[in-house]
Amino acid sequence: MAVDYLDGWGWCGVAADSGRVIASTIGQPSAAAASSALEKSLRGLRGLDIDLARAWLERLHDRLSGAAGNDPELDLMGTDFQNRIWQACRDVPVGETRAYGWIARSAGYSERRYARAVGAALGANPALVFVPCHRVVSANGDLGGYAAGRDLKRKLLTMERIQAADA
Repeated sequence: MAVDYLDGWGWCGVAADSGRVIASTIGQPSAAAASSALEKSLRGLRGLDIDLARAWLERLHDRLSGAAGNDPELDLMGTDFQNRIWQACRDVPVGETRAYGWIARSAGYSERRYARAVGAALGANPALVFVPCHRVVSANGDLGGYAAGRDLKRKLLTMERIQAADA
């Protein structure tokens, strides 16, 4: 695991193992809180790759500074449903948003029956920013929730819209 403070974004962190990111967090109030948020996603894993975590933490900092780039390979611990939702979320283009129902439909589920379940799966997202659940909003355009807070969600969306317009 690697954690660091980034002005405007709070304490951020990344955990990696076997060449893949397994968790990331932003907006934490302290280094201990960032480490704790990461540990919740690790489910007892030990012997993590600290060098890879540091490299992806640097990439996360770059991303939060507005730089475009590739996302890491992920190895997320979730149910089949959660993993399908998280993958559908990764398909939302930078600078755009989609509704919870759209995410459900993209993952192969009924929009009407699963929109709330999508919200729960996104609430359990272990890899903030790399699984861009901040791009998912309510059907009426309301921001909805975000684990790092609505202010950071709004900030991420604004930054990505500018980034997409400049591309």
